[in-house]
Amino acid sequence: MSDRVYWRIAKKSPVMKVITEALAIQNVFQKAMKTLKEEFKASGIMAIDNAAFSGLLFDEAPIPGMWRKVKGKFVADYRTKAGRELRTRLESLPQGVDARRFSNMLGRALKLDFEYFADHCVMWTVYEHHGDAYVLSVPLGLGIKAIPGCKELKMSEYWKLREAK
Repeated sequence: MSDRVYWRIAKKSPVMKVITEALAIQNVFQKAMKTLKEEFKASGIMAIDNAAFSGLLFDEAPIPGMWRKVKGKFVADYRTKAGRELRTRLESLPQGVDARRFSNMLGRALKLDFEYFADHCVMWTVYEHHGDAYVLSVPLGLGIKAIPGCKELKMSEYWKLREAK
């Protein structure tokens, strides 16, 4: 028994419109991260849930003086003027779309609540992309009986989509 209900999303549904909007926001975030990485010649980016900048990774010295190492990543060194200016800049970077933000966007568009609190944890509604199909994964505890532009899938239908190459 799954703790989720899966819904196949129609291409012209209000859910697909939210997904398209979320992908556009995420693309802006990804571009900002790529630009930051290239600007400082970093080897990598650390992000929280692939939606918020957390730090840079550097493989080789010299590390620009406005950065300092904290817990394995480099963050703006607020102890220097250049570091404080950098920190202000980093705080203004665009945010991406994590599961919470997607659930909120979907809830506002469809006038439904897509957050489920169970046993000291929050379960979010998320989407999956399998081939040319999009699937909405909704926590079972929400008790949602219908979603505009979506067809509820049987578990066998869901796994068939998921396992298709």
